[in-house]
Amino acid sequence: MDNQLKTVVEAVRAVERQLRETALTPALARRGEVPRTGENQLLGAVAGLTETLREFTGAFEDRMFTPSARKALFEATRELGGPAVRLRAAERRAGEGGV
Repeated sequence: MDNQLKTVVEAVRAVERQLRETALTPALARRGEVPRTGENQLLGAVAGLTETLREFTGAFEDRMFTPSARKALFEATRELGGPAVRLRAAERRAGEGGV
């Protein structure tokens, strides 16, 4: 692995660790419902994360050496699109006070 790719991989792993430590662990420990006033912010944050992950996988899908790696990233990029759109729609509905 070259230094540039190593930097990218290390950055992604650092973000994963930070997300687990600062968001996932407290979220799993939390009991009770998300306040209605916080739903759109939470949905927006998850939508943004999903969109970013989709962009990231898309940045590498055509640059992988093996066909199986290209296919895996291509499929991940395609499949992350739907959840991102649904999360953004849910964010809008929650922000409007809808169901």
